[in-house]
Parts: sequence; structure tokens; C-alpha cells
Amino acid sequence: MITGMSEQNEIVSFVYKQYERLVNISDIEYIEADGWLCRICTYDREIICAKRLKHLQSIFEKYGFVRCHKGYIVNPAKTAKITSAKIILKSGKTIPLGRTYKNIVRREFERIV
Repeated sequence: MITGMSEQNEIVSFVYKQYERLVNISDIEYIEADGWLCRICTYDREIICAKRLKHLQSIFEKYGFVRCHKGYIVNPAKTAKITSAKIILKSGKTIPLGRTYKNIVRREFERIV
């Protein structure tokens, strides 16, 4: 469950199995769906969240995050390169790019660069 969000510090708090995790929104590279759970991924850690990807998309859209695949949301600010089938992040991780989302992702990437 997401318990709080501070726009001033851009920190979001997630509660899962009675543990609270805080993460700076600008540190998030991508969010990956994993069944009924989602993995919030930063450069050096993963946080499990018991929310659907669609719900997280509605929260993180206002921070510039973009849906890039049926199972992924990406932070365009962390994107290094976009190819025809994947997104390469500045950290070197690769994220699949769905055909449905290509134009949206490219537009957001160009807006940031």
C-alpha cells in the first residue's frame, strides 16, 4: 500500500507486509509488474508493492513516468537510448518496448532531452 507522498521532497512511501519503504521518486528507474505485485526498481534496490501497474501508472504519470510495455513503466529521465524493441537505461539495464507504446515513449524522451 502507498501510505504517503511528499511533493516537496518527492518521496513516496510503500508498505508491504508491515514494512515501510521510502524512496525518492527521482531515484526510480522503472516499475515492473509481477502478477498482483509490482517491483519499484532503482539503481541499487527493488521495493515490492502490492498494487497493480495501472494504479501506479496513474500516480507516477504526473512525475513524467511513461508506460512502455504492458508490464513496465519507465522514468524517461533515466533513459539513455531507445531502439526499436527496447529501452536502455543509463544504468545499463534494458526494458522491453511494446509496439503500442513506442510513439509515446519517443515523444517523452525527446521532451526530456
